[in-house]
Amino acid sequence: MKWFWLAAFGAVTCLYAQSLEEKSRRVLALIGKAEEAPPKEVREIVSEALPLIRAICAEAPGDTLCTKYYPQILDLHAYALYFEQKLDSALIYSDSAFRMLERGGHIREAAGVLGNLAYYYHHKGEVPKAIEAHYKVWDRAAALRDTKLLYYTMNNLAAVFHEIGLQDSAMRFYLRALRYAEALGDLALTGTTLNNLARIYYDQGLHRDALRYGWRALELRLAQGDTTGAATSFSNLGAYYEGLSQTDSALAMLRQALTLARQSRSVSAQALAISNLARIYMNKQQWDSAYAYLEELLALRANAPEAERFRTYASVMNFYEKKASFTSDPTLKQKMYLKALEWHKKAEPLLPFIKDIDVLRNYYGILYRVYSGLGDYRGALKAHERYVLYRDSLVNRKAQQSAIESRYLYEWQQREKAVFQEQLRQEERRKRLQIGLLFLALLALGAAIAAWFFQKLYRQTQLQRDVIAQQKQKIEEAYGIIQDQHEELRKSLRYAQRIQKALLPSEEVLQMLPYPTALWYQPSQEVGGDFYWLRALKSSGEYMLVLGDATGHGVPGGFMTVLGISLLESIWEEGVTDMEGIAAMLSHRLSLYLHSEESTGVKDGIEALFIRVQPHTRLLRYVNAGGSVRGFYLSNGRIVELTRSGPGLGHDILGSPQVWKEEAVELGSEGRLILFSDGLRDQLGENGRKWPLKHLRELILETTSLPPDQALTYLRTEWNLHKGHMSQVDDVSVWILDIKG
Repeated sequence: MKWFWLAAFGAVTCLYAQSLEEKSRRVLALIGKAEEAPPKEVREIVSEALPLIRAICAEAPGDTLCTKYYPQILDLHAYALYFEQKLDSALIYSDSAFRMLERGGHIREAAGVLGNLAYYYHHKGEVPKAIEAHYKVWDRAAALRDTKLLYYTMNNLAAVFHEIGLQDSAMRFYLRALRYAEALGDLALTGTTLNNLARIYYDQGLHRDALRYGWRALELRLAQGDTTGAATSFSNLGAYYEGLSQTDSALAMLRQALTLARQSRSVSAQALAISNLARIYMNKQQWDSAYAYLEELLALRANAPEAERFRTYASVMNFYEKKASFTSDPTLKQKMYLKALEWHKKAEPLLPFIKDIDVLRNYYGILYRVYSGLGDYRGALKAHERYVLYRDSLVNRKAQQSAIESRYLYEWQQREKAVFQEQLRQEERRKRLQIGLLFLALLALGAAIAAWFFQKLYRQTQLQRDVIAQQKQKIEEAYGIIQDQHEELRKSLRYAQRIQKALLPSEEVLQMLPYPTALWYQPSQEVGGDFYWLRALKSSGEYMLVLGDATGHGVPGGFMTVLGISLLESIWEEGVTDMEGIAAMLSHRLSLYLHSEESTGVKDGIEALFIRVQPHTRLLRYVNAGGSVRGFYLSNGRIVELTRSGPGLGHDILGSPQVWKEEAVELGSEGRLILFSDGLRDQLGENGRKWPLKHLRELILETTSLPPDQALTYLRTEWNLHKGHMSQVDDVSVWILDIKG
C-alpha cells in the first residue's frame, strides 16, 4: 500500500512539472511573437499570454519566469494600450512592470521598461517626468556599462529636448549618442544619429551644416543597403536644399527619395517625399503637378492614423487656398475657396487627435484666409481667434522652454559635480584599501623594511591629498562662478523692476486724484506685462486713466510695457487727447516699432482699457481695446460692464481695418469704477480651475460699501485663498476708484 501512494505522488508531481513546463514554453513563445508583431496584433497576443503567466505565478510565485517575464508581458500590454491612444492606462501598466522588475532584481530589463515609461510620458506632454525617467535610465545604463542602452538614452533625451525647442541641449545629447554609436560600430545607429544632427542644424537655419551631416547619413545608409533609411535621407536633403533656395537640387533629391521609398514599399517614406514634392510645386505655382502628388498622398494615407490623415487633409486645404490667392478670376477663386472648405469639413472631426500647437496654428491661419476669401467674416473671426490662441500658446511655450532649459542646465551641472565627487570618493576608498593591504604585507617583512616603506607611502599619500585638494578647490571655484552669475542675473532683474516702477505713476501721483482710489499691482515675476497710466486735463477738470496688458509677462512683457508707456507719453505730448485717436496712433506706432507687417517681425501687442472721467457732463467715456482688461461701473446697486469696443493694439489682424469705438456710461451721484487685467481671472486654483467671473461679480457687489483700500484688501484675500499653493500664472492689476459727484 505504501508503494502505491509513493507511485501516485510521483505521477502527480511529474504531471504538475510537465504542465508548468508546457505553460512556460508557451509564454516565452508568445512574448517572442509579440515583440515581432505589428502593434495592432500585440493586444491579442498579450490577452492569450496573461492568463498563462498568472497561472504560473500562482503555482510558482518565486520562479524567474514569474518575476522576470510577467512584468515584460505587462509592458507589452502597455505598448498595445499606447497604440490605442490610452496613454493613462499604458503609463499604469508600464510603471507596474518597472517596479516589479526592480523588486525582482532584474535591473537591465527594468531599465528597458523605464525607457518605455519615459516615452509614454513624453507623448502625454509631461516633459519634466519624461526627462526625469530618461535620467534614471541613464544611471542604470552607466552602472550596467551597457553602451547600447546608453546610446538609446542619449538619443531619446536629445529627441525630447529637440521637440520642446531646446536645440543646444539636444545637440549635446545627440553628439554623445554619436560617440556611443561609433563605439558600438553600428552603422545603422550612426546613420540615424547623423540624420538627427542634420535636422537640428536645419531647424536652427544652418542649412549648409545640415547638408554636411545629411550627406554623411545618406552615405552610411546606402553602404548598408538600407533603402528606407536612404529614402528618408534623400527627403531631408531635399528640404535642406529648399532652405538654401536651390529648388532644382531639392526636386532632384526628392524624386530620388520617392523612387527608393517605392522600392522599399515604406508608406511613411513615400508620404514624406510626396508631401515635400507637393509643397515645392505649390511654391512654384505648378498646380497640376502639386495636385497630382497630393492625390497620391491621399491614397497612401487613406487608412492612416487620425493625426496623419488630418495633416494630409490640411495640405489639400492649403493647396486650394494658395491656388485661390494666385487666381484673378472671381468665379474660379470662389470655387477654390469652397473646395478648401470641403477639405476643412473632412479634417475638422480629426482635430481632437492633434496635439501639435504649430500644426493647429497654421491650420486656423489657412481657415481664416478661406473664410475671408468667401466673405464669411463671422467664420473668419472665429478662425482668427483660434489662430491667435495657438499663436500665444506658442509664445508661452517658448517662455516655458527657456525656463526648462535653465532648470536642466543647472541640474546637469549639479549632476556632473556629483558624479565627479563620487569618483573622488571612490578613488579615496580605493587608495585606503590599498594602504590597508600594503600595511598587512609590510608587517611580515620586518621592522627595518616597514620603516622605510611607511616613509615613502606617507609622502605618496600626502601628494595625492594635495592633488585631491586642488581638484576640490577647482570644483568649488567653478561652483562659485555659477553662483555669481546667478546672482548677477537676479540683480539685473531687480534693477529692471526698479526701472519699471519708476515709469509707472507713483502712489503720490495716484493720491492727487480727487477720488478715493486704491491700486493692486502684482507681476508674476520681477517685471511684468501690465501697466497703468494717468493724466489730468487741467482746462476741463477731466481725467484720463489707462490700464494695459501687454503680450506675455516677465522680461518680454516688461519691454512691451516700457514701449507702451513711452508711446503714450509721446502721443499725449503731441496734443492728442481723444481716446479713439490715442488708440489708433498707439496701435500704428507699436506696429511700426515691432515690424508686425514683416514675416520676421514681432507678432505681439497690447490690450488696454482707456477711461475718461468727465465730471462736468456726468459721463464716463471709455475705449476697450482687445477686451482682456475688463472694467465695471457700479452705481445704486447696478453694475455696468465696460465691454470690448475694438481690437488689440500693435498688429494688423491679417490685413483687416482696425476701428475703436468710444462708448459712454452715465455717472450717478455716487459710483465705483473697478478695472482689472486678465491675470486676476486666469489664476488657477488648487482644483485646477480659473477664478469664476460670477464669484468676482458677487465680491465686487459685496464690497461696494467698503472704502476702496479695504475693498481691495478683501478682494486680494479671496484671490489668495483661491490661488492656495499654486504658482501665479500671470500679472495681476486691479484699480478701484470711487467717483462721487
